[in-house]
Amino acid sequence: MLFTNGLSFLLCAIAATVNAAPATTPKAVHSRGDLTVYNGYCNVAENACHWSAPDGSRVGTCTCSTGNNCGINNGRCYYDDQTLNCVCPNGS
Repeated sequence: MLFTNGLSFLLCAIAATVNAAPATTPKAVHSRGDLTVYNGYCNVAENACHWSAPDGSRVGTCTCSTGNNCGINNGRCYYDDQTLNCVCPNGS
């Protein structure tokens, strides 16, 4: 009798697991399709890019990546929040 009750319980547990709703896969926060690049302005004195989201929800400053600099003029720069690249105009 104990064996039969144990077997019934086990079968019910298996059936409940099989009939459970499938697990949902969370969406990726970042993917190449969701690449976000923020526009900014280059500050010569700091050799840095001051960037912000269009709606102002994110703002920040990044140092220009190696090989790029603000040069002698203020210009547009970009910050890629996935690769963390800070791309500033080349000075001339």
